[in-house]
Amino acid sequence: MATKQTPLSQISGNVQLLELKREHSPEATGVPSDHVLKKVKGEHSEDTKDILTAQDLCTTSPTDLNNTPECDGDKKPNNLHGDIHDSSAVAGSNPSFGPDDSTEPSNAPKLIEGVDLVWADKRQALCDSLDYFKAHQGGLYRRDNIARGMLISSGIEIRDVLGKQVVITTMGGGRSKDEGGNMRRTKNHMPSTFKAWTNAHEGKHPLMVVLDQQYPNLPCEPPHKYSVLSPFHITDIWAEKRMDGDDEILIHKIRLEKIDLQEDSWWWSDRAEATQPFTLSSATTGKFSTDSQTCPHCNATSKTIFTAGWTCLSHRCTQFFQFNDDTIDVDLLEYVPEFLLELTSYVLSDPKDPQDPEKSTNAIGSITVFTADDHVRKQGDGPDDLFRQMESANVGLHRNAVRCKNTYLEVFTRHFQQNFGAPYKFGVTVASKSFAEAPDVILKALQRLRWAGKIAIAASDRLFSAHLNSEETPLSTTKNGCYRDLNELLSLGYMEGDSIAYHDDGEAQLGPTVVTLSLGSPSFMSIRPKKKSGLDFSCGTTSNNEAKPVLEFLLSHGDMVVMHGRAIHKYYEHAVEPFGKRRFALTSRHIRSDAIPEDEKATATEYGTVPQRADEFAYSGDLSVSSPEQIAQSFKQMQDFAGDEAAQVWRATVPN
Repeated sequence: MATKQTPLSQISGNVQLLELKREHSPEATGVPSDHVLKKVKGEHSEDTKDILTAQDLCTTSPTDLNNTPECDGDKKPNNLHGDIHDSSAVAGSNPSFGPDDSTEPSNAPKLIEGVDLVWADKRQALCDSLDYFKAHQGGLYRRDNIARGMLISSGIEIRDVLGKQVVITTMGGGRSKDEGGNMRRTKNHMPSTFKAWTNAHEGKHPLMVVLDQQYPNLPCEPPHKYSVLSPFHITDIWAEKRMDGDDEILIHKIRLEKIDLQEDSWWWSDRAEATQPFTLSSATTGKFSTDSQTCPHCNATSKTIFTAGWTCLSHRCTQFFQFNDDTIDVDLLEYVPEFLLELTSYVLSDPKDPQDPEKSTNAIGSITVFTADDHVRKQGDGPDDLFRQMESANVGLHRNAVRCKNTYLEVFTRHFQQNFGAPYKFGVTVASKSFAEAPDVILKALQRLRWAGKIAIAASDRLFSAHLNSEETPLSTTKNGCYRDLNELLSLGYMEGDSIAYHDDGEAQLGPTVVTLSLGSPSFMSIRPKKKSGLDFSCGTTSNNEAKPVLEFLLSHGDMVVMHGRAIHKYYEHAVEPFGKRRFALTSRHIRSDAIPEDEKATATEYGTVPQRADEFAYSGDLSVSSPEQIAQSFKQMQDFAGDEAAQVWRATVPN
């Protein structure tokens, strides 16, 4: 099962470009002969990063890229025990499951202690544990026809590369068994995965690379069968030729660069050839650049990636892979150092929506998010404590019937519910308990929610007032009323996979303010215009003609969100999608007494009255104030953020 170990220590040391070449002979059978280690020196030798080029004339590409069927999405083949690796391409032995015991001991350096490694010893454990690689067979995992994760395994194709920050590999396909039962590429083939690769390239999607322990000539000795390298992005896709006897075979290559260049590459250890410390600043983006030319025959642009000179790399061109020297053996071509070492820069696109909403539209209400940091979470009775108390206390969480109650067709909610305070009537009938009989954890959460509501409303009122009093064209605001004490709290418990679909909190019995405290696993909140709101769907529509979200944000453990304004619920709806194993959402509202039937008012008032014991749980925002000077400083900060009224509200909650 995938897991993590301790963080990786800092790697230093400058290693010159290393290349593994095979002695070429016309009688090559496809099984690699002895390799000759060669240092590539030149004008860039002092600045080059570490690259390991496996330049072997193997009869097989990496097993998982070429020998087995490609896996699309989550489809699983019949054989889930693992993939058979053609170890004959490495050590001349018969194909077998797992590492070959007959393989010579590796001279590769050991991993540095403290490697931060995500690993698995079984293929199924790897696929079941990772979201980005679920190919039980095949070397590419794609979702939505986009390459998401790839596995590099026991066989290698000509000019495949595994380096510190660059990986070059070959697309699968076009292979069949030879007389010896080995898979070999025997014909030109357009891979079925080609579109997935190009979609990932053009969309700049990250792609996770997983390393098989049997990858030949590794610069380290991975301790497990499968190890995750790092997120990469695809920088280049091109076509090449290789020879199969007298026949030319078309292959498609992919070049990938590591995304986080400041993260150490655990699979690459220091080498004995290191002569001086290597730092990231000595190989900055843009230092190496590969020249390009436009083909006069097909108008396609190709990089000059070979030391033999430029050639058109478009397989559709009549001059594809034709060099000025027609005696060149294409199996002996070498990449230029610039192509192996160049780093690609990406420019982020400008945000589509204004980052400062002031003076850009009319205001109908406000949404305020209070984010919790470690200081807040670890306080006494803070989010960490509240989460544990929600798990251990008898809160009364249970599922309620959502339709066909007390019949054989009865359907329950996915999440667990319990209401406290004044009864709240919405789509699902949930019996309410009074605050007097609520466990302490509910009262502690209520005090936090009341504090957040007061501060958020004061801050938004200050924002709106500033616009109305400015010389600019004033914003039109909706009369949302002042803060009213929250007298109801709905606690929800979510398990893995649970979510809340789009809805609003616009019931007539509610006041304009809704405040939520999120505990446990993070969740993603989305807000979109209602279908019949009459609003412009400026962010586009979905396939079923629903509006796409206009606002999305992450709610982490301990965060609070305040939605204030009746019109927000009139024109917009929101959805919450939790991630992880368990989340509690505690949402508080004000139930309007004028909307409660006369025969229910007495009960609502009794249930919504907060007991005196809740005073000991008064909340002041977790600001560290223990002296008059700190109180004065925090008071000034609150004034600047939310105005005098909110600062006075906060000051009243701080003990003298």
